[in-house]
Amino acid sequence: MKAKKISLTALIICAFIVRLFPIDFPFFTSDEARIAVRGYLLATSGKDELGRPFPLLFNSLVDYQLPAVSYITAFGEMIFGKSDFGARIPFILIGIFLVLLIYKIAEVFSPRKEFSFFAGAITAFSPTLIFLSKVPNEYMLLTFIITFIFYLLIKENPNPKLILVLVILSILSSKF
Repeated sequence: MKAKKISLTALIICAFIVRLFPIDFPFFTSDEARIAVRGYLLATSGKDELGRPFPLLFNSLVDYQLPAVSYITAFGEMIFGKSDFGARIPFILIGIFLVLLIYKIAEVFSPRKEFSFFAGAITAFSPTLIFLSKVPNEYMLLTFIITFIFYLLIKENPNPKLILVLVILSILSSKF
């Protein structure tokens, strides 16, 4: 049991390091900068870039954007200030929690401890998941929410209230 905790802790630390360094790669895109500025404005004044207080829909260059990503970014900007780190740390943490969720799901499906570690390691070191967890985006958030809902559903006593909250959050995070 102790070896399992040590290996899981080492995996989580490695996943964090891989996602954190270098924090400035990939470079900010215009969409990411818009979300970061919006998050900063929401964190400091409670209004978006158009002066609307806490809206549920945001304008984007081509279409509209749902609010979950902007509000999660606002949380990071509120704690760590207007910086790359402040905009990206919530999604880095979501990526790390996804590693833990995959590990827990693999534990449910396989009695072999190596299998859950291997599944967690694949998630921790997947180049696509590393990239997506370093930028504010709805894809990482939706992947995490759907995985979390799946985890709750396979447990013995699923919590229907938490599942409902996560379904509502998924609706507010992505048009997909």
